[in-house]
Amino acid sequence: MTEDHKVDARALHEWLGVSTPFHMWMARIIGDYGFEEGEDFRTNLFKSTGGRPRKDYLLTLDTAKEMAMIGNTPKGNATRRYFIAAEKAAAKMAS
Repeated sequence: MTEDHKVDARALHEWLGVSTPFHMWMARIIGDYGFEEGEDFRTNLFKSTGGRPRKDYLLTLDTAKEMAMIGNTPKGNATRRYFIAAEKAAAKMAS
C-alpha cells in the first residue's frame, strides 16, 4: 500500500447521496474504473447478528476524490467543479 487508507466508502456513498445500494455501487465503481484492492482500497469483513457479514471499504484519499468526482449526483458534480477550479487556479499561479 502506497498511501494510508483513511476514507470510509460507506460515508462517502452517503455524503454523495448515491441512490444505488452501497454493495451494488461499490461493485460497479470498482469494476468500471479498475480500482485495485490493496492499492486503492482495502476491505474488512464484520460479522453481523444475522445474514451475511458486512463488508466495509477503506479508500485512499486519492481514490475517494476520484470516486466523488465521477459521482453522478449534485455533490459529485460540485466536487468535480471544485477540483477543476482548483486546478485552474494552480495553473494560473504557476504561470
